Amino acid sequence: MTDNRTTYYCSTYEVTGLYRPGKYQEAIALAADSGSGQANKNRIYLSAANTLPFTPGDVVLIYDNNNLAGETVQIQDVVSSGASPYLETVSDLSGNYTTTASAKVRLLSYFTSRKCGNSTSSPLSATTPSSEEVYELISQAEQYIETRTRTAFRLKTVTEETHHWPMYQYRPQDWLDGLMIPLNHRMVRYVEATDGSKILSSADGDKLEVFSGSDWDDWLTTFTGGRSRIHALDPVRGVIFLRSFYRLRVRFAVRITYRYGFDTVPADIRRATALLTAAKLLETEDSVVEIPGGGDLNIVPVETRSKRYQEEAEKIITKYMEPWITWI
Repeated sequence: MTDNRTTYYCSTYEVTGLYRPGKYQEAIALAADSGSGQANKNRIYLSAANTLPFTPGDVVLIYDNNNLAGETVQIQDVVSSGASPYLETVSDLSGNYTTTASAKVRLLSYFTSRKCGNSTSSPLSATTPSSEEVYELISQAEQYIETRTRTAFRLKTVTEETHHWPMYQYRPQDWLDGLMIPLNHRMVRYVEATDGSKILSSADGDKLEVFSGSDWDDWLTTFTGGRSRIHALDPVRGVIFLRSFYRLRVRFAVRITYRYGFDTVPADIRRATALLTAAKLLETEDSVVEIPGGGDLNIVPVETRSKRYQEEAEKIITKYMEPWITWI
């Protein structure tokens, strides 16, 4: 399965780094000559099967019998398909490593390179868990983060979110000035009005519909928006401001269609998503290799690792949470 989402909170690579602890890997023989003597100096050629233990960000040692010290390089990309699979390094290799001289490459220790057993199509092992399972858990973690933070780290649309008039104690004929309606989400997408304030965008499909008694009237097209006008928006808190009108109805009087979400995924949100996904994998996987802990080589139980991952994720998520605004 290929993940075709244009925006996702973390990748299977990041999940792997947390779920499957790194280990000191055996050296792998190169499939073809690599390095400074080749046309592509930043490629380490391996068989497709032997690219599986590597992932972008790994630090590896490459060497052969003519250059036993070799050199340490970082992996930028893993290309496991095509006629000549290879590891693409961040910088060109300074040495030339040949198969006739038994050229080999291996991951460095756990503390230098944390990931192992990873590929784009099957991130954690050849069969278990499957890519479909990992993507589904990532999706669940994303939804959990969005529920907790009341926003998204990608563009999302809410259709016809319905609200009552908050100040229901006023009579229908009362003049309302400065009525505020809190939306269910923050970081609302907007355009600027002529007075420089922020409003919803009718051109992008947003709507601010008010029930007139017989039909819904879209105020984005009926009235000019802006803080000095009849409707405006606080996009960060997710609040609609309405002013200068007589209230028409009380219950289910306003329905709003809008877009919300951050433009980019912060690095710590990516980590929180990976932590939640890895924690869930640990809860359902009995064969995960344990990580030695401390100088006495005590074993950290899987349950403890899962709990630690969840606790760290919650600390990150809490930073993006804001109080729920209610009006009476």
